[in-house]
Amino acid sequence: ARTRRREGGGEREGARHVRTKALIERTLRADPRFDAPKIETTWRSFLEGWRRPDVSSKWDGLPVVFEAQVSNTYPQIVAERTEFYRRDGALLVWIFDRRPDETWRTLHADAFCANQQHLFVVDEESAAESERQGIAFVRSYSLRPDVRPVKSDNSHRTLLEMAQSESFELVPFNELKLDVERQTA
Repeated sequence: ARTRRREGGGEREGARHVRTKALIERTLRADPRFDAPKIETTWRSFLEGWRRPDVSSKWDGLPVVFEAQVSNTYPQIVAERTEFYRRDGALLVWIFDRRPDETWRTLHADAFCANQQHLFVVDEESAAESERQGIAFVRSYSLRPDVRPVKSDNSHRTLLEMAQSESFELVPFNELKLDVERQTA
């Protein structure tokens, strides 16, 4: 796999991570409501030290940082990053390179639960749609509790059975409800 060294930290970045960051950058550049995106710019905080988000920008004056996530990470790292940006008045948005499958990684589950049952994905189609319309689009993956009718075999009645309704759709970033304090989008 193609890799490159991350600046400063000496960690290796895989091709999927580099590609996901590039798709996030394309998406933000397409929408004039975002300031010019910055790649791996260091954020410093007097009390918290520093972080280097994958992509950062401002949305209508609100600092927003995007972390491209293609592999698992520890929940403690997620919590530390989230708290760092919350205290700094910025919104952290985790962006995945594909929708979760039947074997969800820990980070998928953590991000999903923390963000009101939503995950965000960028892919070639979402970036191209952003450029075509001049509006930032992300794919939103969500699961919602639902019920479905089921015929009862012996009573000939229709019963309601609990189910989950899954969606995976393109959504404009401007339609997301952004909450810095709760760190949700």
